[in-house]
Amino acid sequence: MKTTLCPSRNLVRKLAVILLTGIIGGVLVIGPVGSATEVLSVTNPSFEEGLSGWIGPREFTSEQISVDEQVSHSGEASLRICDEDYENPWLAQGIAPLQPMAQYELAAYVRGHPEKRPVMAAVKIEFYDAQNNNISGYYQMLATAVDGSWQRLAVSAPADETVVKAAIALRLLTRGTVWFDDIEFIMTQPPPAIVVIPYYLITTASQRGELGLQLQHSQAPEDLPALHFWITGPLLPEPLEVEAHLERANERTLEAIVKVPELPAGVYELVITSENKEPQGAASLVALPGAGESIGSAARGKTFFPIGLYHVSVDDYAQVAAAGFNCVQGPATDSIEELKAALDAAAQARLKVIVPLYDDATIAENLQASAEKVQEFARHPAVLLWKMVDAPDLRPDIYPEVAKMYLRLQAIPRHQPLQITVANPAQYQRWAPLCDVLEVNPYPLPDKPVQSVGDFVTHGHSALRPGQVLLALLQAGWTADLVTQPTVEQARMMMYLAVMNGADGILWYCLRAREWDLTQTPLWPHFPELNQELATLGQVMLRGEALADIECSEKNVTIKGFRDNDKIYLLLVNDTDQAVEGRLRVPVRITEATWLRTGEKLRSSSRTIRFTLPAQGAETVVTTVFAD
Repeated sequence: MKTTLCPSRNLVRKLAVILLTGIIGGVLVIGPVGSATEVLSVTNPSFEEGLSGWIGPREFTSEQISVDEQVSHSGEASLRICDEDYENPWLAQGIAPLQPMAQYELAAYVRGHPEKRPVMAAVKIEFYDAQNNNISGYYQMLATAVDGSWQRLAVSAPADETVVKAAIALRLLTRGTVWFDDIEFIMTQPPPAIVVIPYYLITTASQRGELGLQLQHSQAPEDLPALHFWITGPLLPEPLEVEAHLERANERTLEAIVKVPELPAGVYELVITSENKEPQGAASLVALPGAGESIGSAARGKTFFPIGLYHVSVDDYAQVAAAGFNCVQGPATDSIEELKAALDAAAQARLKVIVPLYDDATIAENLQASAEKVQEFARHPAVLLWKMVDAPDLRPDIYPEVAKMYLRLQAIPRHQPLQITVANPAQYQRWAPLCDVLEVNPYPLPDKPVQSVGDFVTHGHSALRPGQVLLALLQAGWTADLVTQPTVEQARMMMYLAVMNGADGILWYCLRAREWDLTQTPLWPHFPELNQELATLGQVMLRGEALADIECSEKNVTIKGFRDNDKIYLLLVNDTDQAVEGRLRVPVRITEATWLRTGEKLRSSSRTIRFTLPAQGAETVVTTVFAD
C-alpha cells in the first residue's frame, strides 16, 4: 500500500478515536446555509490558551508538542512541533456541524527554523459521517521557507453527501521543527439546494434500469417541487431528460425513482433542475459493462492463492521468495524499462507482481501512462494484478477518474484483473463495482482487536458481485517501535480469520518503510512457517468445498471446515484469553485426526475429535474420511 501523503498509518485511527470518544468542538459562527462563505470556529486557533481544544497522540512530550510564546504570526504564541525520531507528531481537533456537499478549506501559517534546513509541514481535513466513519481525508504539504518566514498553508476539500463533522490536523512530516499559527476553517462553497444520496450511482451499460435516490433539501419545500432530471456527459450529443417519480419522505427529504435509459459504458452526471431549469443538485453516474463483458473476467478463476508482501525492492526478491511468499507489490514507476526489469527479476525468482498504476500524478494525468503499461505487459508471466489506485475512499472526489480508468483499462486485451485497495469498510459498496479485485486492509493493532480482521473480510465480501475476488492486506508492522507488529500468535490468528471469512489471498504490510525493516524484527523468522501453513490453507479453500454441520462443544471457538477429496480440514480460532478443551463432531465418519502444523495426533472416534486450543490460538485439524 503506497503512502505518499501519510507516512504513519496511525493518524487515521487516532483521529477516529478522537471523534468516537465524543471530543468534537466548534460551532457555526457566521452566516446561514447557502451563503457564499462561512467561517467555522476553531477552538484556540492561535494557541493563546495553550493547547486547550487540541488533542495529540496518546503519549507525547513537551519537547515534541508545545506552545511557544517567543514566536508567533499574530498574537503572543504559536504551536511548536519538533521531531528528531520520525514519529510524525500531530495535533488535531474536531469541527461540527458541517454541511454535506459543501467545499471547505483548512489554512494555517507555518514557518521553520531560520538557521536550520527546511522541513515538511502538513495540514489535513478528515471528514466523518454520523456513525463516526472516516469518509475521506485530504492533505496539503509545504516545505518551510529557508529564511524561516511565515507562509500560508491551505488544503481545500469537498465534503461528500454523508458528512456531518470533521477532524482538522496539523503535522510535521520530516525531522526538524515547525511552528503553526492562526488556524482557519472556512466553508468556501455552500452545498447545493438539493443533496442527492447516494451521490455515486451505478447502472448497467446498454440496459434500461431504475435508480432509487433520496433528495435532501436545504430548506423544507411546502409543496412537492416540480423537478427535472437530466443525464449529461461527453458520450451524449445533448443533455437527456429522463423520467422520475417523486414522493415525500419527510418535510426536507424526497424519495425519487429515476428511470435510466440505455447508455454506452461511460461516466455521466445526473443533474436535477427546477422547473425553470436552474440547477438544484447533481450526482455522478457510471454505466458499467454487464456481467461477462470484462475482458479480464475470464482470468479471474481462483487457481492461485496470493501470499504477498508490500514495499519490496528488486534486490529483496530472492530473500522474500525463500521466506515462502509468492507475490510482491512492484515498483510504482513511470519507467517502462524499470518495470520490465522488476517483472523479469520477479519471474526469475518465481514471484508474481501486483503492479501499481499510480504515482504522484493524478489518475487523469496518469491514465495514458497506465494504459501503456497494461498494453506493454499484458502477457508478461510475472504480472498478477494491475493495482489502479490505493485508498480512493479517502478521496471520494476522484470517483469519476477511477471509473474512467477502469473503463479504459477494461477495453485493453489482457489476462490480469484490475485491483483497488479500500481502507474504510463503509465504502466497500461504493468502490467495489469499479474493480475486478477488491483488497481490504484491516490493521487492528494497536487500536482494535485482532478479531476485527474477520469483520473486515466479511463486510468486503458482501460488496462483491459474482466473479470478483477479495484480498486481505494484513499488518506485519511498519513502525520502529514495533507497536504495529503483531506477535506470531496474532499474525496467525489474523491470517486464519481472513481465510475463514473468504479471503482469496493474503498480503502483508510491509517489508521496508523509512526506518522500518521487517527482516530485523521478531516476526520475520516465523514467516516461512506461517507461509507454508497459509499455502496449504489457501489451496484447500480454492479446491475444497465448505463443510456444514460441524458441531463444537466450546461456543468461543470459531470453526470453518473444508473437504478436499478424502481429507477434511477444520480451521479453529480461540479468540479468548484462556486455553480451551473441547470436542468437535463432523458430519462424516473419519479414521484419524492430526494438527496440520505439528502433525500431532488427536484423540478421535468415528465422528468426534477432542482438542485443546491455547489462548488466542489458531490451528487446523486434518482428518481422513472413512472409506466404506
